[in-house]
Amino acid sequence: MPTAQPAPWFDAHLDLAYLAEKGRDMHAPLDDCRGPLQPASVTLPSLRDGDVRACLGTIFTEGVQDPTAHDAETGAHVYALGDAEGAYRAGMRQLKLYNAWAGAGVIELMPCKPQDSSPAAFNNASSSLSPAGRVASSGAPSSSSPSSLSPLGRGRGEGSSSSSSSSSSLPSSLSPPGERAGVRGSSSPSPLRLGVLVECADPIPSPDELPEWDEQGVVAIGMAWWHESRYAGGNGTDNLGLTDLGRALIPAMDALAVVHDLSHLSQRATDELLTLTDAPVIASHSNCRSLLGGEANPQHLRHLSDDTIREIARRGGVIGLNLIRNFIRTGLDRNNPSDRPSADDAVAHVEHICELVGDRRCVGLGSDMDGGITANDLPAAINTPSDLTKLTDALRARGWNADDLAAFRYDNWIRFWGVKSDHLEQA
Repeated sequence: MPTAQPAPWFDAHLDLAYLAEKGRDMHAPLDDCRGPLQPASVTLPSLRDGDVRACLGTIFTEGVQDPTAHDAETGAHVYALGDAEGAYRAGMRQLKLYNAWAGAGVIELMPCKPQDSSPAAFNNASSSLSPAGRVASSGAPSSSSPSSLSPLGRGRGEGSSSSSSSSSSLPSSLSPPGERAGVRGSSSPSPLRLGVLVECADPIPSPDELPEWDEQGVVAIGMAWWHESRYAGGNGTDNLGLTDLGRALIPAMDALAVVHDLSHLSQRATDELLTLTDAPVIASHSNCRSLLGGEANPQHLRHLSDDTIREIARRGGVIGLNLIRNFIRTGLDRNNPSDRPSADDAVAHVEHICELVGDRRCVGLGSDMDGGITANDLPAAINTPSDLTKLTDALRARGWNADDLAAFRYDNWIRFWGVKSDHLEQA
């Protein structure tokens, strides 16, 4: 009997357009990709070599207080804070790049037409999870009463800063966002299937203009990045909440089934958003606050509280493991490229999430490889997508079986988007 091939990878956070704008040749192998942020981890060929078949590709833009300041960040992704037109140009440029890649056959944009997103379809799709994929935990959330959310977890480069009982009782009002996007499993390694994630909503001039972005492949939006946007407070603010514009964006997103990404929101903004929508939400690239010093960590707003983790899971959402080293373990010397956490340190966050919610279907990968960092800022021995197997090796050593590993690598994100995959059908 032939040995089953491992599942491919779905990476929920890659700054591909940003890297291209910074001068990296995204079509070249890593040893010839040029540009800043070296040594590099991510180009389109390196993703293919690492069997990353699907991802969320971001639109990353950065607002600065004074673009003329001598030490201000520069580049096509930069705009003056509050300059809606400048932000629109910066963001739309990256969206057009993704569409140009799709037109050339380099990537395939996730379909924007509705798929089957009924709660029954969502829950039935989880039946491939093994019994071991269901973790007994007294911390599993109850679907009858949402968790109370306690007060959440900077720089591009980030560091500068079978169904379980919980999922099978998912409230009927919480349908998964398969209305948004389809990803099809395939024996072919290309093209890369990609959904567009807007990492800070400033480029969208107003909620009324969201359909323009939706029609061109946007499947998810985080309202803020590190700083305060016109929509919400980011994790680098003094816990600022939603603005009036942000509150108006919520129903506009929900009407189009565009998914809310919590990863960079302040805790206050997160809590406010969750009271204003009952839609499924994600944290595309976030780790566990409680494993990173809790609220004593000056960067604690960048990481997810246990209550927020439970609420994401209660809604049927998924959390992507962030591989930036100081988001995995504290006390590292950022000036020492050899001071890196282990893969086991990284998957401790995966295990913590699963123990909190009582199953293994709400976590996947959201690596943020090369998100303003270099390969030296990843866990030890993980330098390229081909090294992601170190994560599954570490999970296997913790008792995860093949079905559980496939769920982490690929199937949980595929399931979240509400579509069938060849991999699930073959399992």
